[in-house]
Amino acid sequence: MRKFFSVIILIFFLSQLVGCEAVMRKFTRKRKKKTIRPTFYQEGMAETRPHVELYMLHYTYWKTWHEELAAGAGKNAKRDRLACSEMMGNLSDMKKHLVEEKAKELDQYIKVIDGITKELQKGNSTSIRLGFLRQKLDKIKGRIMRKFYYKKVRDYIIPD
Repeated sequence: MRKFFSVIILIFFLSQLVGCEAVMRKFTRKRKKKTIRPTFYQEGMAETRPHVELYMLHYTYWKTWHEELAAGAGKNAKRDRLACSEMMGNLSDMKKHLVEEKAKELDQYIKVIDGITKELQKGNSTSIRLGFLRQKLDKIKGRIMRKFYYKKVRDYIIPD
């Protein structure tokens, strides 16, 4: 009888050493795969609308996203990333509708804003640094609005 109990205890300890790996795998959380949000473009949209109208549209979108980023920088990381990507996309679309010399001038501002967006996307900025970045965004916004308002760059927009 004593031998029987010692065998049962030995089996019990061996099973504890081996563990129930299959059971553990079953109940551990699996990482969710990130879904890539597809971007849709309307085909032929640029061909049907004049450059002036598209420039005005992208200018308005850029201004809205820029204000959104400046107002809420550092509060919500996802919203900051979205605002940064939309703002940069609209600036590059504005650049497509400008003559080369004016596009180079806009490219300088795009590089500065790109640096700010990279710093914001790091996510470890202090409140003082966020205030500085907001000020910098406001200054750049004023300069772009002053130099690239669609009535002022009407002569530099690619003719249809």
